[in-house]
Amino acid sequence: MLHPRPHPVRRELQGGMVLRTLEAEAELSGPCAVNAAVHGPEVGALLRSLALHHPDMDPRDVIWVEDQGEVVSTVCGIPWGLYLSGVQLSALELGLVATLERWRGRGFQRAMVGFFRERIQERGAHLSIIQGIPGFYRQFGYTYVLPLEGGLILEHRQLPATEHGLRVRKATPGDIPALAALHQGLTRELELHATRSEEVWSYLLEHAVETGTEGEFWVCERADAAAGYMFFPKHHFGDELVVSEAVATGTDTALAMLSHAVALSRERGTPGVRLSLHDGSTISQLARAGGTRHGPLRVAGVVPRHTEAPRRAAASAHRPTARVGMGRPHWRDCV
Repeated sequence: MLHPRPHPVRRELQGGMVLRTLEAEAELSGPCAVNAAVHGPEVGALLRSLALHHPDMDPRDVIWVEDQGEVVSTVCGIPWGLYLSGVQLSALELGLVATLERWRGRGFQRAMVGFFRERIQERGAHLSIIQGIPGFYRQFGYTYVLPLEGGLILEHRQLPATEHGLRVRKATPGDIPALAALHQGLTRELELHATRSEEVWSYLLEHAVETGTEGEFWVCERADAAAGYMFFPKHHFGDELVVSEAVATGTDTALAMLSHAVALSRERGTPGVRLSLHDGSTISQLARAGGTRHGPLRVAGVVPRHTEAPRRAAASAHRPTARVGMGRPHWRDCV
């Protein structure tokens, strides 16, 4: 979010170019336009939404290079909270990486990544993560660590409509306490998962419309109490209806949510449902008998040299087949 005193950065680069960070809301138009041109309008909108509404954003996390006032290249530091083997970690995602085509190949990204590394240390973050072009970010010290998408694909015929007696409806901001409690309770069994404050929940439900993280949260109720929820992202790979996050407190809840997902898929004309969830979830276990696996993408991560916390956490993870829940970014963790 924009602070009253953002302490903006301005650094001269070679060739008269300038590296800058955000100072005022009016300056967002340039970085947003670059991301919209490179990635699509929803990503430009995402940058604006993050900068103005995400509770953990700092204006200095919005970074760009400009030429005589024209923004030509951007990166953005997106904050995460992570939990690894009993250790609470903070992470900064290198995201919204974009350079206008005629300005590529001039080293702007390398200059901004150098400043981004400074931001990692200023924030006291334990590690950085990225979701991007396979292989490209190895030059900046990143390596592949976790599967990102993929999952089980269900065709409509594999899960006929069933009577379950539970109510499934779209979530509202009034559901945030219940959603947060479900999320926290179910992530305790995971070796690695993202943490999420109620303020971040509010951001997701109220400020993600028309952005790259837009989607629908649906709540499953048993006797007027929330028994589970699921999230359908609007933007994803593939043509299926994707479930990128789901929590079910019982088999009946999982069946009700699967049935609802298939019904939505039929209604919206998609070829099936893809469960981009971890293999140990109740919903994945129920669906596995009839589903087929889709090849995963990858998320890359790097541990900065200045901290030993992630290494200590990794050393304490003694289960060889530990389950993880991260999911699609920037904000989703599959449960």
